[in-house]
Amino acid sequence: MTALSVKVCGMRDALNVERIAALRPRYMGFIFVPHSPRYVGVGFPSKITRSLPTSIASVGVFQDEELARVVEIVREYDLCAVQLHGTEDDRYFEELRRELPGASFIHAVSISGAHDFEKLKSRKNRPDMLIFDNARGGSGEPFDWRVLGEYRGDLPYLLAGGVGPSNLEDVLVVARKHTRCIGVDVNSKYEVKPGLKDEAQVGELLRRVQV
Repeated sequence: MTALSVKVCGMRDALNVERIAALRPRYMGFIFVPHSPRYVGVGFPSKITRSLPTSIASVGVFQDEELARVVEIVREYDLCAVQLHGTEDDRYFEELRRELPGASFIHAVSISGAHDFEKLKSRKNRPDMLIFDNARGGSGEPFDWRVLGEYRGDLPYLLAGGVGPSNLEDVLVVARKHTRCIGVDVNSKYEVKPGLKDEAQVGELLRRVQV
């Protein structure tokens, strides 16, 4: 059975980042959205992201941010990927591709029903990966995973939205059922408090996705 990837999002505490990184998730997400309770904050040290092991892809999370600011942050923190959560259009996407040719791009899609997959077909610029989240992204609540069977696209995706220890078994069944699902994106359900992850629970998650 192929192991699933794990993205641990909403990181910001230096020691917590170091300890979670030692568990070797595939991705670690850093939120650069000021209104988020997991915003990294002003003056977030770039050494935190720059010192991550090369096996971990650092992901900057943005929402309708000024394009020049996204470019500045990605370069300052040497981020591997850009995750877009807002209403960024094809022109915005195309310009980011030009400015950041070495970065990967992740498009977060709010899912309330199968019709949301149809919207992806109208985009001219394709991201490298998708994240399927609840229609109220960041709410920590799952969506109806049964609609994943309606996804006919060829882009890989991470399953997000309320993924936690209490429903992990169900999540793994769903994720392994769909060939384009390459892993899970976790955040609030694996926290001690906003921005601080429970190391033991993340360790158990990573153990479970390997079996």
